[in-house]
Amino acid sequence: IDIRGSVINAEVSFRGSKGINTDGYINVSGGRTTVITTGQSIVEGNDTTSCAAMKCDSTFTITAGTLRLKSTGMGGKAINATKSITIGGGDITAVTLGEKGIGAPKTIKSDEDIIVSAGKLFSYSAYSKPLDADGSLVIGSGWTKYKKTERFVILEY
Repeated sequence: IDIRGSVINAEVSFRGSKGINTDGYINVSGGRTTVITTGQSIVEGNDTTSCAAMKCDSTFTITAGTLRLKSTGMGGKAINATKSITIGGGDITAVTLGEKGIGAPKTIKSDEDIIVSAGKLFSYSAYSKPLDADGSLVIGSGWTKYKKTERFVILEY
């Protein structure tokens, strides 16, 4: 999925709902995208599916544009990628308010690395990590504002 401009507004409420979902990559290079998801997690065997504002089974990249993402479902995620997440520009506000339960809420989640090198980022989780990388979490140099606690991260370049 390539988001290059314009305005996208999506609000989805259902068990395991996804606002924007793809088996491939997500690349954001412009526009304004707002996604809100709510709903409980789904358990099928050993697999748990939780709400996610944006989910991709590959890489997630943003170089420009504005993202406003909110997930209030149990175990929800604002951005969930099976490969790396690269924030090289743009303006992201990502919030998860869903509780821990059968799914673990994490605002920005990568099964690989999260790399932040430019742009503006506000990530908040009411019950878990605001940035969760199974690989490396890389915060590039040159930031003008950086504040991190157990529940939120603010970064500006």
